[in-house]
Amino acid sequence: TDPVITGQASGYNLRYQDQMVSKATANFPIVKSLLHFHDVVAHTSAGQVNGQGWVFLGDEIRVLVSAEGQGANPGALMPDLADSADFRVRLMGTLDKPLIYGQGRATGLGSWAQGVGTAEGKFILAGKDVMLLDGSAVKGSSQVHLPLGNFNLDSRQFDGVVATQGFDLR
Repeated sequence: TDPVITGQASGYNLRYQDQMVSKATANFPIVKSLLHFHDVVAHTSAGQVNGQGWVFLGDEIRVLVSAEGQGANPGALMPDLADSADFRVRLMGTLDKPLIYGQGRATGLGSWAQGVGTAEGKFILAGKDVMLLDGSAVKGSSQVHLPLGNFNLDSRQFDGVVATQGFDLR
């Protein structure tokens, strides 16, 4: 039989790209070249994130990660984006070029949203572009449906197809 290594890992003051993780813990077994981490709890600048995933060890490390957060602070990642967000995210591929997709809900959208207060939907992150699918947004008593759209993180420019009735443009 193959040897199995199990354990618990903890990390403090970790930095990934421009984000800070003050504390993270996870349990894991390693069998052959597969690391499965579970019961992950990470305290980030945007709030607590929980998750699990697999790391395929080899010549080129590949990952498959599932994470979720409730009441996260997106403003810690991008000021004025939103006051609060709930999300479920999947990340797969290499750490240099991951494919990130999921679904989320953001409330208290910033001044860039032109009065839209809440938005939710599915997304795919590709570089600095967030492709939006099956979304909806609320401005007062008006609702907007978003079958397809794109939001650029650098310019905060939104392009998409929207449908609504009686939307208040004020």
